[in-house]
Amino acid sequence: MFKNNLQNFNPLEKNLTIRLKNQDVIQGCDGCGSDNFIESGYGLVCRNCGLTINMPFFRCDIKYNQNSIQTYPNKLKKATKIGSSFERMANMRSCEWERMAKMQDISNNYQNLVLQHADIEFKRILTAVHLPESLKNDCIAIFKKIWKNMKKGSNARAPDKLAPVILYMLLKVKTILFELEDLLTNAKNRNDFKEVLFDACLHYPAYIKRDRRLLIYKKIYRICEFFRFDKEFMKIAYKILVKFWPLIRNTKDDVVAGVVSALTVIAKNIDSMSISRICDKIGIRMSTINYQVKNHIFLKRNISGFTSLKKSSRLIKNVVENMVFDV
Repeated sequence: MFKNNLQNFNPLEKNLTIRLKNQDVIQGCDGCGSDNFIESGYGLVCRNCGLTINMPFFRCDIKYNQNSIQTYPNKLKKATKIGSSFERMANMRSCEWERMAKMQDISNNYQNLVLQHADIEFKRILTAVHLPESLKNDCIAIFKKIWKNMKKGSNARAPDKLAPVILYMLLKVKTILFELEDLLTNAKNRNDFKEVLFDACLHYPAYIKRDRRLLIYKKIYRICEFFRFDKEFMKIAYKILVKFWPLIRNTKDDVVAGVVSALTVIAKNIDSMSISRICDKIGIRMSTINYQVKNHIFLKRNISGFTSLKKSSRLIKNVVENMVFDV
């Protein structure tokens, strides 16, 4: 009987619809096209062929209602969600999505807390070392990049440890004179400064590529002003710095400034000036300059006869004149 009904059924000729008591509009039977249905606990059943229509039907005659859509207040700034929370949890991956969303919220909140902590730390250090507060914005921008690229879980990412290091590198890049001891005194973790600096400088190319000679030249200029040397002193010091830079660059900036100033004093025959006074002004020892001149200038140039800066002053003057002034 079912096969005969299928053979006689022509969907182009029979486009039948019925309207049930609940006002749902249903087309004719998919098997025979009959409009004779009966409602049962399993859905609609065709009386003619016995086909059960158990697919859910959508009511298209219901008018749009704005109140049926879930929305959030503008203060929360969240997107509109479709369906109720129970319907969203029905998906097999809903729990995982909820967990990932919570982790993302925790990550964003943690990053904001770190930035707030870093902002307070930068402001505190800048005030303590008497530096302009306008540097704080540059410090925060560098902090974001370095903190994001550093290994997660590392102690170097702590704002208390990273903030003084970033300020130190920024001052070096901008060639701003400062006292390192003052910066370390106001840092909360002084013992970890070198370790954090070694890790952070890898993520700050501007610090590695900076021209150290600009900052060293400023240090020499400060010495020249303090002891009231003439302009000729700065000209000779600049020539010595450029000429001896490949030999003495592998040390601290203060040591290089002290070596260049000492060589300039000897080259200009300033007998009234003691080199030990220059060392006290910079904060280094006299033996440090002796070591640099002996091992990095005389030994590398295969020049013998050096004993000390004072006893070998004539020899030092001849070497400076031959190398710098090409006499």
